[in-house]
Amino acid sequence: MLFVFKKIVTGFLSPLSLINLSLFVGMYCLVSSKRIRSAKLFFLSGLVMALVFSAPWVADALLHNLETQCEPYSFPSGTSPKWILVLGQGVKEGDVPETSRVNGTMYSRLMEAVRISRQLDSARIIVSISGRIPAEYKTSWWSSFCSNTRMDLQNSIVLTEPRDTEEELRQALRYIRNDPFILVTSASHMPRSMLIAEKLGGKAVSAPCDFEGYPAGPFYKQLTPSSRALFRTEKALHEYLGLLWFRLTHTAQDQASNLGAPSL
Repeated sequence: MLFVFKKIVTGFLSPLSLINLSLFVGMYCLVSSKRIRSAKLFFLSGLVMALVFSAPWVADALLHNLETQCEPYSFPSGTSPKWILVLGQGVKEGDVPETSRVNGTMYSRLMEAVRISRQLDSARIIVSISGRIPAEYKTSWWSSFCSNTRMDLQNSIVLTEPRDTEEELRQALRYIRNDPFILVTSASHMPRSMLIAEKLGGKAVSAPCDFEGYPAGPFYKQLTPSSRALFRTEKALHEYLGLLWFRLTHTAQDQASNLGAPSL
């Protein structure tokens, strides 16, 4: 129930939802209640949000702050982690090529894991594949991916049940236990992932990829609204909301635990 509530709240707080809500309320004030001043205020708010959320410089600033918190993975000179965990996304069904059954974000994470595993021959890969399609389909796609990239299928584990980042890490830590492991995910998603891993007692080493917080060419393009910038702003705000949600819920849990703990 909490998972569904979280998804509903984050859905309503997305940039496009906020813009549409503001315009809808403005239309209601104009048509139903004839409150012209309120209608103008909501219409103006919707316009301002549309311009701000779709501005490339806003998306770059939000993403850059997230993506610079964790350094890219560097191969140590001593003992290396023996686990690589890839926080994944869904696989599409349909009569399309295998390369079209996952999005670019998923491919970026997988190829970063492949790159690292080439240098760490003994490391085992754990990959999470979300979505409601049958588990057999997910494992079948992963088998094909391993074959195409010459990865050792027997040296990997596929997680098919997790619905969010915390569930991915909880299930992966059942295999990893107290061993250090390399955590592969998008750079903007890495701060929240590392925070959750630490809270769960995992010894994660960050390996961010899929960087998107970079200037979009000439200066004038930074001032030109675009749907691509709107998508990137939504991606960044999703992570900030996720961080806020995690801190609020786990602070409440910690306080409840402290209140219920026996005094010494």
